[in-house]
Amino acid sequence: MITFKHWLTSIFFVFIKPIPFTFKQITKDVKGVLGASIAWVASITGFMVISIGLTGHYADGFLFTLIISITIFPIWFLLFVFLQEFLNKKIFHRKTSYYEKLLFSTAIIFVINVILDTVYFLVNYQNILIELALYIYLVVLFIISFYSITKAKIWQSIVIVILALVVSVGSLLFIGLYLMSLIQTVPSMF
Repeated sequence: MITFKHWLTSIFFVFIKPIPFTFKQITKDVKGVLGASIAWVASITGFMVISIGLTGHYADGFLFTLIISITIFPIWFLLFVFLQEFLNKKIFHRKTSYYEKLLFSTAIIFVINVILDTVYFLVNYQNILIELALYIYLVVLFIISFYSITKAKIWQSIVIVILALVVSVGSLLFIGLYLMSLIQTVPSMF
């Protein structure tokens, strides 16, 4: 069982020193982190929406944005980790399951990303280059994490992470479009 202190120290170490050795160390004895990972992702997403909402960025749809964010981001998170594990087994024929370790490291990376995004939005400095750098940093952290946990080659890690990101983000976009079409089809229900 992972304690709150272990989560905080892991987040700190990954933020300070995001190298493969750090990911190996923090995921050494990881077991039973599904519930805690979902709780961390949902709570940190809620924190981001509330802190940005207090500045007035969500004038009309604050509650809707909060509810959607707390439900959609954990679904994306679980789908992304599942796709990493699935693609690793199917494309490269791996037998060992790294699901728990990937779940833990991905949750930590997601928490770090949400904190950096929140600071970026609260500073209110709209620069596309900084935003792009944050997304590239996120992808690089996912690649380093996958590389260090699964002991795959670097090109395999890049392929798996990029494929998992494209499929998970694409599927959420299609689900969102489908839900929006349902809302417009039956406006009396919503």
